Amino acid sequence: EITFKEKLHGRVLIAEENQVNQLVISRMLELLGCTFHVVSNGKEAIEALQEVPYDLILMDCQMPELDGFETTKLIKDNPHFQALNIPIIALTANVEEENQKACFEAGMVDYVTKPIDELSLYNVLKKYLYSEQNIDSPPAHSGINSLIFKKLFSLTVPGEEDIRIKLIDLFIEGSKIRIDKMEELIEEKKYSEVADEAHTQKSSSHTIGAIYLTELCEKIEKHSSNLSPSEWRELIKKIKNEFEIVISSLTVLRKQLT
Repeated sequence: EITFKEKLHGRVLIAEENQVNQLVISRMLELLGCTFHVVSNGKEAIEALQEVPYDLILMDCQMPELDGFETTKLIKDNPHFQALNIPIIALTANVEEENQKACFEAGMVDYVTKPIDELSLYNVLKKYLYSEQNIDSPPAHSGINSLIFKKLFSLTVPGEEDIRIKLIDLFIEGSKIRIDKMEELIEEKKYSEVADEAHTQKSSSHTIGAIYLTELCEKIEKHSSNLSPSEWRELIKKIKNEFEIVISSLTVLRKQLT
């Protein structure tokens, strides 16, 4: 069992064909503190990325339909995924230099060799995910976008309370109230009022760096008149789930700022 004191934080997409490897990697990530989703081929990986942003992808090189090399190239060539700049880690049993070169040429940034052991996986992941000891590198989408959050550092004044602490507290408190209200309004079918609340939530979410939460709120704002009751329920469920991830990330960040 992994006993590293320094837990990692991030949302990981596991693209791996073999079910045994899926189970082993999932358990390792769970023990390390990461959240994860598992797919079995490259096609499913791209579909998953279109639904939810991830901080890191573990990519099996040999998969059916789309192998890891082809999938990585498609991700790297997609403008939307380029903006997220998600690190892709190769999972490979081939340790030959030629294969490693092929991984890097496809756009992968690192690799873990099979059979995978927890120390090797941990040593690679800690380069790209953030930990409780590394406050300046929150991951791109385990709630918080690193580039946006880092910009808030410029607002701090030496000798004064870090403004990021106040921003985190205000965001969490205000968002809890607003999202609960959105859920109530959906039950009452007051959809135009939900859109107004979503607009406010979108703005504060973007400021703090909660980009996926921002995107969900923007979807409500833009399409409120066209959503079915079931789509409303699904959207608010996604918003609540994402907000819990955001809270978790912000709580870790706040702890390190005090």
